Amino acid sequence: MKTHSIAACLLATLWVLAGTAASDSAERLISTEELEARLESVLPLDTRSPQDFNQGHIPGAAHVHFEAVSETRDGIPGMLRPAPELRQLLADSGVDPNRPIVIYSGMENAGDFRMAARLFFVLEYMGYSQVAILDGGYRKWVTEERPTASGALTVTAIPLEQVPEAENAAILMEKDDVLRALPQPRVLLTDQRLAAEYTGQHPHSNGHIPGAISQPMSDFMFGPQHLFKTGEALDAMLRKAADAVQIVTYCNTGHTSSVGYFAYRLAGFDNVAMYDASMREWSRDPVLPLERE
Repeated sequence: MKTHSIAACLLATLWVLAGTAASDSAERLISTEELEARLESVLPLDTRSPQDFNQGHIPGAAHVHFEAVSETRDGIPGMLRPAPELRQLLADSGVDPNRPIVIYSGMENAGDFRMAARLFFVLEYMGYSQVAILDGGYRKWVTEERPTASGALTVTAIPLEQVPEAENAAILMEKDDVLRALPQPRVLLTDQRLAAEYTGQHPHSNGHIPGAISQPMSDFMFGPQHLFKTGEALDAMLRKAADAVQIVTYCNTGHTSSVGYFAYRLAGFDNVAMYDASMREWSRDPVLPLERE
């Protein structure tokens, strides 16, 4: 997908705001109450299956199934599709970059958040600037008896030229970028998989990338509605990133690590990227180092 290395550029110069919250941090987590109040001016984006969308969705929502942005490449499933294909998909789906976009998933369980987080990452990668996620997702929306619509989507595509052409390559890391980052001081690798996968105790895991810390996806959420942590609760989880020049999230296939990416962006960090191929690529190379703990 990329023909150049980002790590050399990222790590050659210290980020001026490394590890600090950006002063112009955008609103990235929206409550159901806030969304309903702004429903006329924002574009809800549904990431669930077409069947779920047809049964019920937020009025006016566009639809991009979270699996549609990924493909199997070089034997690795879940890889982000090339930027030109993503650009066409977003245009065909009517995802207008000129409107504030609020992404939502079903949130029947904590794992559903990765669907919305994956699209959040995609839109930031593609240069969209007004992107947020609905806290509690569609389940909370329906539980609160807020307005819904049903039936198949009538897509209003937007012209391809309206979708940004230049992807934000700095937030998408490849294996060589991670290898260059490993020996560098003040680089924080965060693993969003289950704790047992991180330690290597899971039957399908051989451990983790050396130096990485464990930050399981579910730890970012709380309560029966799986709401996302904010404020002091989120800051406490991310305190190890305070002095980091570069933050890199990873998991198995780049989906769960999107939740980690979102968490750091929600907290205002600008120096965060994601290793998309993650452990599906890393662990199959016998030369690459692994740690068990």
